[in-house]
Amino acid sequence: MTAKHTLDEQIATLEHNLDLRRESMANNWRESRATLVAAKARWTPLLAVGAAVLVGLELGRRRSRVASRGLPSRGLTYQARPFGPWLAAGAIALRLALSPEGQALWRKFRETAVRVPN
Repeated sequence: MTAKHTLDEQIATLEHNLDLRRESMANNWRESRATLVAAKARWTPLLAVGAAVLVGLELGRRRSRVASRGLPSRGLTYQARPFGPWLAAGAIALRLALSPEGQALWRKFRETAVRVPN
């Protein structure tokens, strides 16, 4: 013989099961989000530095529109300041290195770096 549950007991059981499912879905969402944030934090700063270096080098190598038309330019030419793009890239790399993300990236690199015995 099976005991029959009242309607109130069935509703309570159903609500309990729904609460468990909601909690499980919320935990899955938090774990997925944490994984995505960790992956993003690992590669985004490196891509940003690389892109900034490429943009700085390309802009430093291009001639201005005024110079390409043969008109006299007021500013310094690339030949007068060839290290400008490199200084800009260095400043960006320094800014990244001093940021919390850069420090976390360096810490993670040091933790995972293979120690070579002397």
